[in-house]
Amino acid sequence: MSSVLLFAQEAVFAPFVSRLTIEAKNNLIRLTWKDSADVKGPVYVYRSQRPFDSSHPSLLAEPVEVPYGVGSYIDEIEEPGTWHYFIASSDISGQKYEIAIPMGNTISVVVQQGITGQLAVTEDRRPPVSQVMGIQSISASVQGDAVSITFRTDGSAKTPVLYRSVHEIKNTQDLLRAVIVQSGVKSPFTDYPVPGISYYYSIIYEEDISRGNIQIQPGVNATQRPVEIPLDSSWNGMGDGLRSMPLPTISINNLVSGIDNLPELAVPAPLSPEAAKAVADITRNFHPKNQTPLQKQPRAFAQDLETGSGGEDYSLKAIVQGSFTKRDWQKAKEELIQYLSIPRTVQAEARARFYLGQSYYFTAAPREALFEFLLVQNSYEEEAAEWIQATLIQMNKR
Repeated sequence: MSSVLLFAQEAVFAPFVSRLTIEAKNNLIRLTWKDSADVKGPVYVYRSQRPFDSSHPSLLAEPVEVPYGVGSYIDEIEEPGTWHYFIASSDISGQKYEIAIPMGNTISVVVQQGITGQLAVTEDRRPPVSQVMGIQSISASVQGDAVSITFRTDGSAKTPVLYRSVHEIKNTQDLLRAVIVQSGVKSPFTDYPVPGISYYYSIIYEEDISRGNIQIQPGVNATQRPVEIPLDSSWNGMGDGLRSMPLPTISINNLVSGIDNLPELAVPAPLSPEAAKAVADITRNFHPKNQTPLQKQPRAFAQDLETGSGGEDYSLKAIVQGSFTKRDWQKAKEELIQYLSIPRTVQAEARARFYLGQSYYFTAAPREALFEFLLVQNSYEEEAAEWIQATLIQMNKR
């Protein structure tokens, strides 16, 4: 197949996936993408240790078929090396569009073996040789209730675009989770983000974006340290001593049919030191293959069961008190994926992923559930460990 784009009535026919991103945890990786609106057949995921080029990429590997509309795939890496992925769309008649587009429907990961022998996966961030930076330095600092961004260019007449993200911008895929602050910025530039949230910044030329000729180099055109405007001392909604609310069990079985709101639930008392030690001993001897499946019940954060407030908290509460509480797991999964499709605060993202992991668990998708629970381990270690245990049992029983 020689042509890449087909034209009809001045509209571009693009039978390719877009917004291809990658996440890694231990030796598991998850590819996510947006399906083409022009062809609606299965999507094929190819993996190879050789790069995919624009001609006959399918000759390098056998693909995994993913139904249209799923938009994600979790893979397990078995050995060290550089692994390349190519996502090919197809139409309902079975025709595949096997054209590899750099920075479009292809992506790579580097697998390294640590001292302990465990594999660790990171995205291959080596930029194409043809890319040219243009931005020579960038820095961001807090100035009162604002952030001052200064940068230095090579004197080009191109138009600088400022990006802001709650995640560190290390590669081009990270730009998908960032927001454009302003185009045509001049140094120094003053930004007024929300206080109490850590932000990273990056400068990219608008002309390079339009040509798909983007390179991210942390410390050069992307900040490596977050900046955060301190909360006003009079604001008492959050303090340094704030910790996560406990996770009460949602007693859905006790709800009256047709009632959407959850009853107020008591916070369980902490275990005694003796009981805590006994539980720790049991957990230490756990082996998934020797266990029977746990009868898990949905769990939610107390703060998401309360009424009031707005913003992203309100959106997440609506999902929890709606489809999640009603045990409509498919709908809850779709709503949580949509919620996570735009940048959120670290706390909100962790809670949403915890609910998403449960939604996967209750729809018998343990690998996807495990990935979500692994991602929230740092935020909710005890709760995540409990669900990871249950998910491993579910996987071993299949």
